[in-house]
Amino acid sequence: MPAVVQIVDGHGGPLVMDLNAWAGGQGALAQAGLNLTDGQLAAVTDSTVWSPLTGPAGLGRRKITVPVVLIGASADDLGTRIAKLMQATQAPWWLRIRRHNASADSWLQCYPCVPAIDSQITASAQAHMAVGTITADTAPYALGDRVDIPATAVSMNPAGNAWGLDINGVGGDTATPLLLRLFDPTAFTTAMGAFISVRRRQTPSNLTAANLSRQAEYVSNSLGNGTNVAVVVNATTDAAMSSGTVGVRATWASAATALDAGQIIFSAPALGGPDLPGVYRVFVRIRRNGTANTQPLVLKAFMNGALITPQDITVPAGGAAIRLVDLGLMQYPAAQPQSILAPVPNSSGAVATRVLLEFWRTDGGAATVDFDYMCWIPADEDAGYLDTDQSLQTPTAQYVVIDGYQHLAVVTNADPIGVHSIIGQSYGGPIPTTTWTGGAPRVRPGANRVFIVAGTGGVAVWPIAQSLSVAASYWPRYTWLR
Repeated sequence: MPAVVQIVDGHGGPLVMDLNAWAGGQGALAQAGLNLTDGQLAAVTDSTVWSPLTGPAGLGRRKITVPVVLIGASADDLGTRIAKLMQATQAPWWLRIRRHNASADSWLQCYPCVPAIDSQITASAQAHMAVGTITADTAPYALGDRVDIPATAVSMNPAGNAWGLDINGVGGDTATPLLLRLFDPTAFTTAMGAFISVRRRQTPSNLTAANLSRQAEYVSNSLGNGTNVAVVVNATTDAAMSSGTVGVRATWASAATALDAGQIIFSAPALGGPDLPGVYRVFVRIRRNGTANTQPLVLKAFMNGALITPQDITVPAGGAAIRLVDLGLMQYPAAQPQSILAPVPNSSGAVATRVLLEFWRTDGGAATVDFDYMCWIPADEDAGYLDTDQSLQTPTAQYVVIDGYQHLAVVTNADPIGVHSIIGQSYGGPIPTTTWTGGAPRVRPGANRVFIVAGTGGVAVWPIAQSLSVAASYWPRYTWLR
């Protein structure tokens, strides 16, 4: 099968001009010397610290060279063909490529250019032919066909298989942005927050909820008792807790003051070996009861006796009684990257460390606070926060979309891969402010696990039994071609 070299109108779009097809002595022929892979890295710098946690390097620019021969039925027809080529490349254009005898297409986004066409004028009556070269800068990568990941219910309960969306068998040869489509009428009736990240290296499927979380009531945890505050395992059945049965309850006596603190020591996550090294965002799920919900709660987390974050974490009074509290970033192993650089298959020192959580209120008096679980979510590759400031007006008809190409979040009135529009003034009510802060997820060839931890907004309770419907799409990226 001959190679396909065509100017088309968009990815998978209609044909504009075929550069490698002719019939009846007319058309165009791509010549030897066609080069579509002349690229360079976006930035090459000397790193002071080499680390296996470093993300993939991206390409900065790419240049293509396409030698062509244009053949016309007449001199006028040849002039028309050349004019069509000039017109097709004056604005941003797309090139569809299929290598000789290959079975799949690649698409290149090309910048405007002026093809160099041999313009010799002769008195010869020979065939009406023009030889030329198209030279253009392009987007860094060739793209393959879009891949859609069907909607999947992602659990938020670590007692099951929570938070993870596996995207495996990704094609291409480099990381590619992801479009995440979140849809849940129940969740969208209130303002929503979520932490979203991705793990691409080693074996992402090993990062299960069981390996990344610890229930507060685990018997291996130490419960500390301060003056006027008791910290004990709560034996009462409690459907609001992730295990469905118990949690740990801190009870302050009526004589308690703002200086009375309690503590829980959470066991380390059950993850080790080459999958463990990295930076994690640590969350703890709590419930403030009665008087405690009208008082600020302060938490401070330690690992190996050192603060995880330099400042105290204060949960403001009011808001959701049950919420996920972000305790900050933690690095495993608890050392500098050089300590895990030995040239061995398994990183040395990759041992998780327990976390001591200290907590107190800013006011005195009787109160109770329940602790559900602590979790460690990867945050060293692509990670960010989604936030909406209010509920969606018609949650059964709208999607919240994380756009990995633009690193932003939008609300659409249908699946964004199909026919849709971004919600505007016709929304029928106040327009929600939907924001994304951080690096939007990318997936790389092979196996990936995307983490979606919903309920971080602190405005409304995320029920432990409520999952989130998540779908995704991506276009494989090729530094070369398919």
